[in-house]
Amino acid sequence: MADVKKVLGRQPDGEPPIGVVLVNFGMPERGSRKTVAEYLKTFLNDRRVSRRLEMILYRILKREQFNTIVDGIAKRCDELETEHGFDYHETGARQKRMVAEELRRRGVENVSVTMAYRYATPTIRRALTHLAKIGCRQVIVMPLYPQTSYAFTSSVADVMRREKIRFPRGAEFRFIEGFHKNGAYIDAIANSIRNNPELEGRSPKFVFAFRAIPLRDVRKGDVYEIQTSASALAIARKLGLDRKDWTIAYIPYEHLGKHTLLAPDIYETVDRFHIAKIHDIAVVCPGKLTDSLETLYDIDTTMREQFESFYENSGDDYIFTYIPTLNDSPAFARLVAGILYKNMTGWIERPTPPTV
Repeated sequence: MADVKKVLGRQPDGEPPIGVVLVNFGMPERGSRKTVAEYLKTFLNDRRVSRRLEMILYRILKREQFNTIVDGIAKRCDELETEHGFDYHETGARQKRMVAEELRRRGVENVSVTMAYRYATPTIRRALTHLAKIGCRQVIVMPLYPQTSYAFTSSVADVMRREKIRFPRGAEFRFIEGFHKNGAYIDAIANSIRNNPELEGRSPKFVFAFRAIPLRDVRKGDVYEIQTSASALAIARKLGLDRKDWTIAYIPYEHLGKHTLLAPDIYETVDRFHIAKIHDIAVVCPGKLTDSLETLYDIDTTMREQFESFYENSGDDYIFTYIPTLNDSPAFARLVAGILYKNMTGWIERPTPPTV
């Protein structure tokens, strides 16, 4: 066994480290109006989110709309911010360290793991520049988005392609484009639900909530809607849920223009629950691995208040539960490190399986 552990994940002696860039969506570093405005501009300047013409018209005609969005985000950020900033960034730093430790536990000693954000700092460009400077010639970029989409996953790939010029000719890049049906991912989400103490003795209506994308992307062939459905179905089956016990909804995000978004909208879904007299719901966000403004405020604050307002003066019993994402749990580290490890084929030596 000792010999196998020595070989597991080993790289040839003297080789530069394998570089890993974990990419998340990002949040404003602070809740100040200026910081939020810069964050939103970065988001809206992404061509995957807003077309160039929309940006031009926006800057000329819609300054008031922009200010309204900034004020709304800043208000939400203010309620979540601590004296040290947001837990989101501290969680990201812990996630990076935990994944590196898990890879080393698997024998991949010579690895440099970085965390980057598509719309915040540290940026993907900064992470790749760092890896180039320390001599990495083999790099894996992994968006922490289980389901792929034009708006988000492809946006990360765009940046990676632009920044590859920082590396010498011959450098190898691998891009992990989603893992919506990965067995470890399904198990991790299902276990986070199964082991949640707030659900003990209850049979709530489960809502699998995902970030919305523009419907125009779906019409162009984006498979995001199919993948969110596949993930939700796999998790429900793992939990043994009947089809009537769960549903899918989408969280709208603030973006430029009046694009129709993928439906059903989660807030409209909660309205329908009230009409159907559903008094017990549990919300899970399988499309996110880290709690952020969307989950902590839009779901666990705004949606909770919306649901509870229906029943607070009715005399009926009611209960709302938000189930946190994987965050910096051991399950997160095992899931991400396992996917990375499988994608290092040819870059590391693995033990030869015993002959039968």
